[in-house]
Amino acid sequence: MTPKLLALCIALPLLVSACSDSDDDSPSAPEQNPDVTSEQDQEQEQEQDPPPVVDTEARYRVTFSDSWTANQFATNYPGNAHFSGLIGATHNEQVIFWEPGQPATPGVKEVAETGGKGDFEEEITLQIDAGTTQAVVSGGGIGDTPGSASVEFDVNTTYPMITLISMIAPSPDWFVGVGNLDMRDENGAFVESLTVLLAVWDAGTDAGARFASGDQASPGEVIRLLTCQAEDCDFSEGVHRDRQDDSGYIARFTFERL
Repeated sequence: MTPKLLALCIALPLLVSACSDSDDDSPSAPEQNPDVTSEQDQEQEQEQDPPPVVDTEARYRVTFSDSWTANQFATNYPGNAHFSGLIGATHNEQVIFWEPGQPATPGVKEVAETGGKGDFEEEITLQIDAGTTQAVVSGGGIGDTPGSASVEFDVNTTYPMITLISMIAPSPDWFVGVGNLDMRDENGAFVESLTVLLAVWDAGTDAGARFASGDQASPGEVIRLLTCQAEDCDFSEGVHRDRQDDSGYIARFTFERL
């Protein structure tokens, strides 16, 4: 073998060895630590707020209380002042039992004029059969004013609303109550408590101007807030004409979740 060829054969292994050493010395990509990544993910998950838990049903007690006294509402204050038994239903938004600007149904007319519940219960039962209503809500009234009465009821996400009324007695066709009251807050959760001040409504079925007026049919009228002449009663737009604060309301509903 010639000297040049021998030198080349010796140099080649050295060159290969040098290249291998160079590759081994090059920086490698950092290895991932699965334990560290997992801990970081867990910490991020813990920092996120858990989704709110929304109940699908709730039970309430509503307390009906009034301030209808001769001192508070003096004009033509009647003898035997009282409120008829509570009557209404739990339901959804597909049914409206009464609302301002619409004629009173026969059931609402009966409650407002006489305090009777039969016709209204029949209307509610028809809506139960139709699937828009869950149950009748029926309770006692206030026999001696001022006083209070309570009734309990259930609502759920299918039937979240309550309608409940009572006659002011004696009166031509005046009543208090709530219609289509949703027991959920703006986030869809059932409220823990709620107070509703009750204005006086005129059912529009009797034209009598005072508490003790005789029957005077008033066909074609609609439900509206009671406004009467100052010599007949104290109400304007449903509250005392001289007191627009809480004391001007004749009654209230207080709802408490059980």
